[in-house]
Amino acid sequence: MLSLTVDHFFTLILPRRPSASTMPLPPTPTKKASNGIGFRKRRRTNHDSAGSSDDADREFKKRVKADENSQPAQVLSTYPYSHRPPLHVNPSTTFSLTPSVTTSTTVPISCSNDVLRSCDTIKPTITKKYFAPKNRSDLIIWGQGNEMIEFYVDSQTIFTASPVLQLQTVHYGFLREDLGVKRAILSLDETSGAIDSLLRLIYPRVKKPRVESSERLSDLLDLCQRYAVAQAIHYLCSTALRDLVREYPLRAYGIACRFNLKSEIPSISREILRADLSKTDLGYDLAYCTPDQVKRILKFHERRAGEAIKLVAEVSAEGLTCGGEYCEDGVAEWWLEVVKGSRHLLQKKPITEELFSPEFLAGCCRRAAIRCSQCPFTFLSSRSQHKLAIVKDQIDSLPCRL
Repeated sequence: MLSLTVDHFFTLILPRRPSASTMPLPPTPTKKASNGIGFRKRRRTNHDSAGSSDDADREFKKRVKADENSQPAQVLSTYPYSHRPPLHVNPSTTFSLTPSVTTSTTVPISCSNDVLRSCDTIKPTITKKYFAPKNRSDLIIWGQGNEMIEFYVDSQTIFTASPVLQLQTVHYGFLREDLGVKRAILSLDETSGAIDSLLRLIYPRVKKPRVESSERLSDLLDLCQRYAVAQAIHYLCSTALRDLVREYPLRAYGIACRFNLKSEIPSISREILRADLSKTDLGYDLAYCTPDQVKRILKFHERRAGEAIKLVAEVSAEGLTCGGEYCEDGVAEWWLEVVKGSRHLLQKKPITEELFSPEFLAGCCRRAAIRCSQCPFTFLSSRSQHKLAIVKDQIDSLPCRL
């Protein structure tokens, strides 16, 4: 062991050089075919079978097909994360004029060297006519729904119109930096359509929402009262509610009682007299009224009808006389027919439109002409027409307050 020489030691440690007999043969040089395509001749071994050439052709075709279907390597962006080129909106995109504003969807930015972060989103802002991002838009209002629709508004305009929205922004809002501008975010428990209607009623120079039915009017008044938007309530009462009164006075009265619109009840009370209570579904029109409010309508209708019937019966006969043979007492027969038929008309609708309509007066004259041939001529005289106008004004001047 000690007699081991240094040369022998390195011989044992260092790897052995291959001898000439064990060294592999150099590769066979390739030959060029007549068509100029180089190829390498494969040495056949004993393990190859007779069909090895067919298998090689199949493998070669598979490799060629795989190379054709392979995608080229993605070229990474040369921009760092903080210096990416800005994204431009396609100018050919067309936009509608509905007031929904912004829809945010998370879409990764392509050609990014960094990992996708929370701010790596593309926000396709739909340019709208109202509530779009502007320099003065320092408040964003969110609604509830499947899509995240954002309404960019001016906080001063919103807070002046609605103190409730101002308090909710102070207590429940938060700040967010959006496109280099810090904006307050307020999320409301309302649908996007309700928020859109509320903002249209707040802003003075935008198209107002359409009120197509009494249910739509009730929803808008409920929304405005919930956020204490006084100017919107005044606008709805002066436009939509008064339009509803002309066709459905009892339904308008029910809405006024539901939302405690006391200033609108005097103007509605005169229109209530146009309704025939015997043919009206009081359970639907007055569904939100208390029993006392319903009794007030019934008593008001009955009181006004009694006063009108009494006034017509007590009219003096001056100017309503006739010189015919049948009218011996001097009172025209056609006027007696008017007094007789007025009781039924005024009990249904205590108004003068039907009582002094040409159809009703012509029917009274026609019945009176059967007995007195002079009554139609007396009715057409200027003296009788003047007297009828006085009676009509007296009935219209009767008090009609609930």
